[in-house]
Order: sequence, then structure tokens, then C-alpha cells
Amino acid sequence: MRTLLSCLSNPYNRSMSRASSLYRLQELDLELEASKNRIQSIEAELADDEALGKAQKAVDAGEEALVTARSANLAAEHAFASQQEKIKATESRLYGGTVTNPKELQDLQLESEALKRYLETLEERLLEAMLDLDEAQKNAEKARQSLTAVEARQIETTAQLRGELSSFKEKVGRLKVEREAAFGDVDQDDLKIYEHLRGYVGEHAVVLMRSGSCSACGVDLGQSQQQEVRNNEVPFACPQCGRILYAG
Repeated sequence: MRTLLSCLSNPYNRSMSRASSLYRLQELDLELEASKNRIQSIEAELADDEALGKAQKAVDAGEEALVTARSANLAAEHAFASQQEKIKATESRLYGGTVTNPKELQDLQLESEALKRYLETLEERLLEAMLDLDEAQKNAEKARQSLTAVEARQIETTAQLRGELSSFKEKVGRLKVEREAAFGDVDQDDLKIYEHLRGYVGEHAVVLMRSGSCSACGVDLGQSQQQEVRNNEVPFACPQCGRILYAG
């Protein structure tokens, strides 16, 4: 840090203090970096179709389940109707008068009763299939509505993001021009120190002095040091953290 302090002690006269020039450059750098980061974030959001993909998968699954439920319901209806026909045919023989043999009549009676018992089972299966079909229809419709909503939101969000993206790209172009202008006001030796500090202490290489203290590390400055920060054209480094102090 001694090297930095010795570099900052060299006099350099300008109408605008060297610290203020660096602070202005830093403000532009911070705003430029934030704008570029937002552009990257927006582009990532525009490329992200996860929500739409999930909604579409839900629709596909719902439609598949609906097809299966319809098939099961048709099969249950067919089985129930077929069983009713068997019962009808058996009872027609039983009560039609064409069969007179007691043993054969008894067998037909037992068969009719067995067919009716199984019909009850098939009726329960049909009811379950109908309920499953109704549930599948509701789920499929819910998934379709959800997809429509996601698509509508994505259209709206995409329009907003594209507008924001255009604004930020324009802003970056403007900031670059402003930075070039501000860059010309910065002493090259100060610039080297500024860039070194940003790599060493982070993006805030120049910080404000507030209430006689460094706003970054909080160290209290003596009266003479405060005066140097306020009045000296030469940038003054915080004795503790090494950042350049600016009175504002």
C-alpha cells in the first residue's frame, strides 16, 4: 500500500480534482457494468422457456391420460353391454319355452344368476371408468388452460423484456461515449492506481468521506487528513484500506 500512497502524493493540477475525475469514471464504470449484467440477465430470460416446456409437457401427459381413460371407458361399456346381451339370451332360453328339460332349465337358471352377479362387477368397473374419464377430462382441460395462460404471460413478458433490452443497449452505447469523455479527464498515473485498486479491493476503488470517516472501512481521519481530502488536488488514499477518498 505504501507504493499506492507514494503514487497518489504526486501533485497534479486541474480545475476538476483528480479524485472527482476518478469518482466520475467509477460511477460510469459501475453503471456500465450493471447495464451489461442486466442485458445478460434479460437475454437469459428470453432464452429460458422452462415454464412453457413444463406447461406443454403437462398438456401432453393430460392428453395421453385422457386417451387411456376413454379407451378404458369404452372397454368397460362394451363389457357391460355384452354381459347384458348374454343375460338376455340366457333368460330368453330359460323363459321362452323352447327348453323343457328340468336339468337344462336348472343349469340355465344358475347361469343367469352367475351372469347377473358378474354384471354387478362390470357395472362397478364401468362407474370407475366413467369417474376416471371425467377426472382425466378435467385434468386435460386444466392443463390446456394453464398452457394458454403461460403462453399469454410469455408473450407479455417477452415484449417487456425486449423493450427493456433495447433501452439498456442504448444506455450502454451512451455510457461508453460518456466514459470516453470522462476518461480524458483522468491522469494516466491515477488511472493505473484506480485499475489496480479495483482488482485489489473490488469495484469501489474511490469512496466518499462521510463525517470525517472512510465510508468503506470506517476509519476516522484526523482534521489535517480531512482537509487534504477536501482541498488537495492530489488524490488522498485511506490510511487503512487504501481506497481513494473523495469529499463529494
